[in-house]
Amino acid sequence: MSNKTKIKLTLYSLYIIGLFIILNYWYKNSFFLLFEGTSGIFLALGRISGLLAVYSILFQLMLIGRIKWIERIFGHDKLSQVHHINGLFVWLFIMIHPILIITSYSIANKVTPIAQLKDLILNYPGIPFAFTAYIIFMISIFMSINLIRKKIKYQYWLGIHLFIYIAILLAFSHQLKLGGDFSDNFIIFYWYFLYGFVIANFTIFRLVIPLYTSYKQDYTLEKIVKENYNVHSFYIKARDKSKLNIQGGQFMIFRFLAKGFWHEAHPFSISHPNLNNEIRITVKSVGDFTSSITSLKPGTKIIIEGPYGVFTKEKTSNNKLLFIAGGIGITPLRSILEEISKNKDNILIYSNKTKEDIVLQKELDSLSNNGKLKIHYWITEDPSKSKSKFLDLNSIKNLVSDIQERDVYICGPPPMMKSLRIQLISYGIPKQRIYYEKFSLG
Repeated sequence: MSNKTKIKLTLYSLYIIGLFIILNYWYKNSFFLLFEGTSGIFLALGRISGLLAVYSILFQLMLIGRIKWIERIFGHDKLSQVHHINGLFVWLFIMIHPILIITSYSIANKVTPIAQLKDLILNYPGIPFAFTAYIIFMISIFMSINLIRKKIKYQYWLGIHLFIYIAILLAFSHQLKLGGDFSDNFIIFYWYFLYGFVIANFTIFRLVIPLYTSYKQDYTLEKIVKENYNVHSFYIKARDKSKLNIQGGQFMIFRFLAKGFWHEAHPFSISHPNLNNEIRITVKSVGDFTSSITSLKPGTKIIIEGPYGVFTKEKTSNNKLLFIAGGIGITPLRSILEEISKNKDNILIYSNKTKEDIVLQKELDSLSNNGKLKIHYWITEDPSKSKSKFLDLNSIKNLVSDIQERDVYICGPPPMMKSLRIQLISYGIPKQRIYYEKFSLG
């Protein structure tokens, strides 16, 4: 069993133990309420939903905190997937907790739920803060729904989302004062410990380390180079890049300290890992932000987080590798290929709509000429073809006869990655030998 697997099992165990402690105290202090009539049932369920809501929220902060010791084990992509699933539980527990509690009290006091809510807000310590937190959570969760999120600008969505941190602190006060399950010093200490541990990790890895590292490295935009009609490479100077331990395939999160840009942070893959004290990202203009950053001036200071991601050459020990890129998805693969040794049998299939869309072709051809790589450029809208021909399993098999012997790295548009993974798995390639990673912020 590898060290990484042992650490994973340890983290899984700690999560389960933490959950067990909470459930055990609820069982000791509230389980009996399930047999105390309708009001008791609602109160027991309200208490457990509140406990699970907080545990899920704190877990959510650990998932999105870009916490290095967790991220290097699971990878940013896996954490983002769990973040999405856990978010559904957060939404459920937060939504039903006050409804159950108010219903319980209203039945016991023989008043309407509205009257009971008014009484709680006016006469119970911590409830006004908790009610405010509830409203913030509901608005933030509503804004996180994909259909809603796509219709508002990123900075507006992020601004609303940041209020969640305030809501977490607001909700804390009413738990210890009113929570019926906080019956002894151990559970109170445990609750304080959970909050302290999560907030400390979140603060250190999300704020302190990025700010300190950016100050020490003095990240500065050196130049912008046009690669094709809508792709540019950004060269960023660092004082001592060797201390960052960047690997090919990883990404970093960039915040450009210029008017109109400083309030947004975006992830970009490193497109060349071995430049001397320079970080290079290659960006396609696909939205407001990526289209406008080409106007940045040399000398712009930058706050950078990372590197992040486990989409690296260390994923595999196989000497026969297939790399499949779509469009700007070539950037992390080009970075990995720089570090792959010549004694490996490497094939790259690079798909684009037109020849004009190909990015970094001279660098890729140079790797091919040096014997590190065999390249197939796949053009989907080739004028010589009667219709568009998207890359699929049959196309890949025609280009790579021994595909089943190879480990596969894929990076490109999400629909492309999903489709090719399904096709490759159906062809008999184990999913454990297909590596991919989406680059987005949780």
